[in-house]
Amino acid sequence: MRTTVPTAAGVASALLLTFALVLAGCSGDDGGGDPEADGPRKQAVERLVDFGLDEEQASCLVDELGAETVVATGELTVLTEGDAYQQAAEACLDAG
Repeated sequence: MRTTVPTAAGVASALLLTFALVLAGCSGDDGGGDPEADGPRKQAVERLVDFGLDEEQASCLVDELGAETVVATGELTVLTEGDAYQQAAEACLDAG
């Protein structure tokens, strides 16, 4: 009997996709400036800017993916290789 062990990148991608789908279902803009929500969002945008995106691109991706997904990702390279990120990037390009 042969057992297949998933790779770390595969597991991480699956988790990120799950987070993105859950956050997409739960996200919504109530127009208020919630300090608890603004902290993770600011941190997520800063991480993406540090990764090489400009402020507008980073903000759009955080809006699409959710701040928690970006902040919880240990390695942003893994995030950028995932389907959820690719779909978010396409949505941001279409919007811009």
